[in-house]
Amino acid sequence: MKRLGLTKIFWKIFATFWLVNIAVIFSASYVIVNSLENSRFIDLHQEAAKTTAEALIERYERGEPLRGPGMRRFMGGPGPRPDGPRPQVRILDESGNVIFQHRFGGPHGTPDYQMNVVSGAGNSYTVEAELPKPPLFLKEMLRRLQSTQFILIFLASTLASALLSYSISRPLKKLGASSREVARGTSNVAIDNKLLKRGDEVGDLARDFDHMIHQVEASLNSQRQLLHDVSHELRAPLARLQAAAALLEKTPDNPNYIEKIHNECGRMNGLIQQILDFSRLNQQHENSEAINIVNLFNQVIDELCFQYPERDIVFTPEHSSITFNGFRDSLNRVATNLLSNALKFSPSDKTVELELELGPKDMVFRVRDQGTGIAEDELARLTEPFFRSVRHGATDGFGLGLSIVKRGVLKHNGEVLFSNVEGGGFLVEVRLPVGGVNLFLFLSC
Repeated sequence: MKRLGLTKIFWKIFATFWLVNIAVIFSASYVIVNSLENSRFIDLHQEAAKTTAEALIERYERGEPLRGPGMRRFMGGPGPRPDGPRPQVRILDESGNVIFQHRFGGPHGTPDYQMNVVSGAGNSYTVEAELPKPPLFLKEMLRRLQSTQFILIFLASTLASALLSYSISRPLKKLGASSREVARGTSNVAIDNKLLKRGDEVGDLARDFDHMIHQVEASLNSQRQLLHDVSHELRAPLARLQAAAALLEKTPDNPNYIEKIHNECGRMNGLIQQILDFSRLNQQHENSEAINIVNLFNQVIDELCFQYPERDIVFTPEHSSITFNGFRDSLNRVATNLLSNALKFSPSDKTVELELELGPKDMVFRVRDQGTGIAEDELARLTEPFFRSVRHGATDGFGLGLSIVKRGVLKHNGEVLFSNVEGGGFLVEVRLPVGGVNLFLFLSC
């Protein structure tokens, strides 16, 4: 069956649709047959009542008894049952006297219908009759289901269920095959374009799956590029370490080479730490919590003031407590990298400005340095791992700080924007979705 593409899902869908169709056919057949047979039953009953009444009236006018073996065939006594329903009648003469009654609901029973019958002698009689409860007509329905018409309907229902099941299970099977290709590591797995163009839920699933494949491929490419960049970045300090070690062997008493080795080891340690921070932002599962943003920024500023004791960060809060729901570690890394970058690129006699604004839809904080700015053609590449602009030449950075910032911001479904400030300096603006009030916060180290 699997060679034909008939999987478990096919049979489940087929059985569901087929059983529903059969149930609908049986229900509709019963309703139709019951309606037709019920009308036929009433017509037969009325005809039987009229025929019986005419025979009884004729016997009554001839003076013959209205009870006896001769009437059993009409009135339900022992013997063969006549075709059609047995009548339940009451006959009244012109004076309203009951001349005959059989199986009727008492002298004052209410009839279901009545009719006037004129005898051969010209006398008028009133015939009243009660309708018995109609049968279920199940045998008649089953008999009709054996007809050619119903057999064709049954076959058409089976075929329609099979086609519908196949049309649903086939694209799901294609998506399953694509997922197995991705699991095997096949690159550039393409989803059938016909599935992507479908306007139903299967098309939505195909488009979501296609988006997932592109995201996985982008993540794998990013990891491969990161591995390549890390290897390249580590090669340079390792080469310098090897050179310093070789020179130290020739002149073991020279302390400059020992200091050089210590510096390069520290640089490698810093690079590895930034790589770990960058990796943790992708892998770490943090719990969202209510964070006092003012306290968080103050803690970051205190740490940077200890590292840069001669520098100032302008950050003055109008309120001492501002609550924001987010990821504490990620926001700490974002703030630390932005402020440390601003301190690196600002002249020693200039301050770094930190501005925080809480609005009804988002929280915005801006970090501005007093440096020379960034070339316009480099702005779009600032968040690429290990990318360093021209102005990095005077610093010891590795080009990972703003990549860490971007990952932390995206973790909060936010965005980060870069721009040069007219008159000098560089501005980084971070927008995170939140609700609150507008505030501008400044504080000095």
